[in-house]
Amino acid sequence: MLAEKNTAIDEAVTKIFALTQDDIIREQIEAEELYYRSIQKRDEAISWRDEEIAKRDEEIVKKDEAISWRDEEIAKRDEEIVKKDEAIAKKMEVIAEKEEVIAEKDEAIAKKAEEIERLKSIIAANHIDLD
Repeated sequence: MLAEKNTAIDEAVTKIFALTQDDIIREQIEAEELYYRSIQKRDEAISWRDEEIAKRDEEIVKKDEAISWRDEEIAKRDEEIVKKDEAIAKKMEVIAEKEEVIAEKDEAIAKKAEEIERLKSIIAANHIDLD
């Protein structure tokens, strides 16, 4: 009877051991599957982030191109402004020269007016009739 019990106990122990091993293997498989799913999700997240970064990089390139175009336009306008400023400076020089000529002519007119007044006084003093 003890031998029979030992065999039954041995079989029970063997079954329990096998079931326990199955549970351990199942848990290891589940853990491995969970690990690989987490790696896949991480890789998907990295891919999504890489795509977003690529999109943003494209946007940055487009904005940089727009900025470059605007910088070129500003440079062109700056050149035009410089040319216009140079033209204005030349015109101001011409105006200054003409103002000098006008001042000289005004001075000459003033001298002639004085001469006329002097001559009138001579004529008046000498009682000369010019008519």
